[in-house]
Amino acid sequence: MKLPNGYGSVIKLSRHRRKPYAARVTVGRTDDGRQIKKYLGTFQTRQEALNAPANYNQSPFDVDLRKLTFAEVYDLWCRSKFKVNPIKSVYVAAYKNLADLHDLTFAGIRKRHIQAVIDVCPLSVPAMNHMKSVCSQMFKYAID
Repeated sequence: MKLPNGYGSVIKLSRHRRKPYAARVTVGRTDDGRQIKKYLGTFQTRQEALNAPANYNQSPFDVDLRKLTFAEVYDLWCRSKFKVNPIKSVYVAAYKNLADLHDLTFAGIRKRHIQAVIDVCPLSVPAMNHMKSVCSQMFKYAID
């Protein structure tokens, strides 16, 4: 099935894979006219892969945002939340206590990762509550 020009494409990846179909879109062109393509993801069926460019074209998003780390999302969250007021020291301390998560991709962080950091934390219960609060606010920001 042919898709419209500029819509995106679906390709079948080689070898035996759990998710053999990949969806990709063109996000720009190089100086010599070649397409710059970004992958939207891999999928189990061709139909799922065909839905990905359709969803992307209905509401385009920055494909590279999925690669942001915990630290980068924290910086973006602080800039949006604390535009006028300085960052509260409670949030800075909570962020520093979450140091094990700083280098992880934010989209890959799960509840078990956060729980593991909080479980080994030797601090008081209010400090751990602040850590949880920072994480939940960052996840709400990331969803928006």
